[in-house]
Amino acid sequence: MTKESAVTAKKPVPYTTTIISNVVQEIINERTRQATEEKFTPSFDDDVNDDRELAAAAATYAFGANYNDYSRGFALNQDHSGRTSRVYEMWPSSWDFAQYKPTTARRDLVKSAALCIAEIERLDRAEIRAKREAQDVEDAAAREEAEYGSCKG
Repeated sequence: MTKESAVTAKKPVPYTTTIISNVVQEIINERTRQATEEKFTPSFDDDVNDDRELAAAAATYAFGANYNDYSRGFALNQDHSGRTSRVYEMWPSSWDFAQYKPTTARRDLVKSAALCIAEIERLDRAEIRAKREAQDVEDAAAREEAEYGSCKG
């Protein structure tokens, strides 16, 4: 093999938009399913999941996808030494572990990505709320200043 053909052979095959779009659509569908079927709506996430639980659940599904079918049972219950599994320890402590429903590695990664999206959206909404609240405080102080003036002696 010549030096030139070796370099040509190492070029990565680019992803096509169709492949990416299909996966992204599958993740969006999963996020929609979580909201409609499981009732994990944005308002639910805002009210209940304020301690990064969605991120922890996403990490758990991604980590669990690492197990093959044989070791998946050990991952869910106990490892070979009888210790509690890492997957169990990673799951949000405020959530029931029965909510963790692994299937296949690919499906678990889709669930993980959808949970990541849910957490990013929750963080964005929290930031918007915090900015609005700060602006409301500023506006109230400005109104008070305009109405009563400065109380400087």
